[in-house]
Amino acid sequence: MSARANQIALDAANDVGTQYYWASFMNAGAMYDWATGGLALNLVGQSEDHAICCFEYPMLLAARRGYLSADDARKIIGALMDSGFNAESFETTWTKVWNDWPDFPFSGTYWRPRRGDLVFYRSNTGIGGDTNHVVLSLGPDNADNIEVISFGEGLQNPTQAAVTRSTVNGLRQQGHSAVKYVAPPWY
Repeated sequence: MSARANQIALDAANDVGTQYYWASFMNAGAMYDWATGGLALNLVGQSEDHAICCFEYPMLLAARRGYLSADDARKIIGALMDSGFNAESFETTWTKVWNDWPDFPFSGTYWRPRRGDLVFYRSNTGIGGDTNHVVLSLGPDNADNIEVISFGEGLQNPTQAAVTRSTVNGLRQQGHSAVKYVAPPWY
């Protein structure tokens, strides 16, 4: 695990309970506004007009630390938009390979999201398209569950929402099917 991954995970854990304005990926865009010079970073997520989605939340944390440049954010968001937020199509923009979460409980950290990895969920219901939620992994807890920081889970209409802490399997039980994870390019 890199020092950057650890710092982002710590920032996310400290942010639990903090509220931001949420909107779906197609309606959010505050990180893109920041990346194109149209919005100050401290305004991202702070109003309905500057809402963020679940995927933009980890990007916001990375940008605050200086780990994600505006140019890199534009490239990432552009690739997401070009792929229709399809996990398999989007894979080519990452520097690391995707890993599939196994369909059964698995002991140990092999083939499990590490601290700082992004975890992508697919939906059983089709809500949100191919990929309908993205969270940040905190790695395993004392009971060997992979803890995650989530923003906007289960929301469909723009609203103000709090950052929450859960587990990979806890969120899967709330209607998700396939789970993939990857180290983000800002590490």
